[in-house]
Amino acid sequence: MTPKLELVREWLVKADADLRSAKVLAKLAEPIRETACFHCQQTVEKALKALLTLHEVSCDPVHSIDYLMDLCGPLEAGLERYRLKGRDLTAYAVKYRYPGSPGEPSLEDLAEGIECAGWIYSRIVDCVPQECRP
Repeated sequence: MTPKLELVREWLVKADADLRSAKVLAKLAEPIRETACFHCQQTVEKALKALLTLHEVSCDPVHSIDYLMDLCGPLEAGLERYRLKGRDLTAYAVKYRYPGSPGEPSLEDLAEGIECAGWIYSRIVDCVPQECRP
């Protein structure tokens, strides 16, 4: 495997681990919502960066899903379906991670975050070469 494809695979392996972590935290008797939502945001961020790496598109080191979607849109038009929910996930990268945050995400927010992250992750996995897939 080329170094580029290996890096794509590494991004996707890490995205997969974040998605699995979000699902585990959501299934606890008392779900850890803010951390699970953070992992949803990380899933999407890393999956989008895998797609950018595959197409050799550089990006600023940011956590903004909207910014990454702008870059990925021309590469995979189907991603637009989840742009708005992806944009909502950006807040979980920082907003809920520190003391003084505006409260916890709701269970509905968490369910939507997992759905969004899973869909975007799967869509990107489907469009990368087989050897890059986790």
